[in-house]
Amino acid sequence: MSHYLLGDDLSGVLEAGAAFKAQGWRVVLPLVLSEAVVEPGTLRLVTTESRNLAAGEAAAVVRQVVAQGRDSGQKLLFKKIDSTLRGPLSAEIGAIVTELAPPLIVVCPANPAAGRTVRHGVLQVHDVPLADTDFRHDPRWPARESRVREHLLAGGVTVAGELRLAELRHDAATAIQRLLAAGTVVLSDAVATDDLVRLVHAVRAVVPEALFVGSGALAAVVAHQRSVPGVAHVPQPAVQSLLIFSGTHHPATHRQLDLLARTSGVRVHDHCVGRDDLATGVAAVAAAYRERTLAAVRLGAVGHQGEETSARLMAAAAEFAIALDADVHPKAWFVTGGETAWQVCHALKGTALEVLSEIEPGVVVSTLSRATAAPCTLITKPGGFGDEKVLYRVCGLK
Repeated sequence: MSHYLLGDDLSGVLEAGAAFKAQGWRVVLPLVLSEAVVEPGTLRLVTTESRNLAAGEAAAVVRQVVAQGRDSGQKLLFKKIDSTLRGPLSAEIGAIVTELAPPLIVVCPANPAAGRTVRHGVLQVHDVPLADTDFRHDPRWPARESRVREHLLAGGVTVAGELRLAELRHDAATAIQRLLAAGTVVLSDAVATDDLVRLVHAVRAVVPEALFVGSGALAAVVAHQRSVPGVAHVPQPAVQSLLIFSGTHHPATHRQLDLLARTSGVRVHDHCVGRDDLATGVAAVAAAYRERTLAAVRLGAVGHQGEETSARLMAAAAEFAIALDADVHPKAWFVTGGETAWQVCHALKGTALEVLSEIEPGVVVSTLSRATAAPCTLITKPGGFGDEKVLYRVCGLK
């Protein structure tokens, strides 16, 4: 039986896939239908790109994907969700319950290494409740609620119960058996990686076929239990030149780019969609890249960040990528934001991504195979991940 991982955006599912890569799997995400059948022993990644879909649309897409996987004899190993609960996750979990009827679904968005923890059912980012963080300003999914349970209940998912930290650390297996009697969807606290390890071990002891839904950190623990010895590792290419491409609104990425610009001499070109001329912007970025083979472009837009504005941003991202590829042929791209990365992959006529490694939490290096050009390196990062110096380190700056 072959296996696959499911995510709602590209950067997230690559993060989950990198966890399995670290445990010896070959991990591939097909980008075109002709590449959809992967070799035996290869873990397939699937992104539904449903992060910003309406709940009904997202549920329909997920139901179709998991039904096709089931009918073709593939097993869903893990469902990746955003660690700050963005997207129609309740609708997607409900679709999995309806279509696959797993004996137990365990949901835990905690990613302690990235500062995301769950205590008493409340999701926190660096010890601040989610609804009080920068994520409350997200234009598509503003965080107004910090309790994980409320996010699921709002979308109609029946939650059997919550596994509290004290129970998890004392006698998790007994608590899981009690919760299982009340339903199939269980939520769990976790404030450290060891908590995620305890969770996975206890759940596997009680319900071996349980499905885990959560962060890249939870994926890493699940992957560790499914390590594949003897699988050849693909060497990570040296990143000698880099085009940094940001289409995310998140303040964390803006701070990272601002620090890079202030202290390294790297020019960050700000392009406002709807105001600035695209050809002029491309020419400026290309000139900077030719001078140093290291340049950055940050896309933004005038006005309210709604659905129409987001569509214009993504269209501009594709146009920028096509023009820069034709002009300076970057060997490596660093793209922040899963939706932006998806646009860049297709603009570059990508056919498949093969995951190489995770170099920092959420920062994943892959090889992008292309239909009409040589492969290139793609580094992806979710918009809200990383401290201010993450771009410094990726670029090899001091």
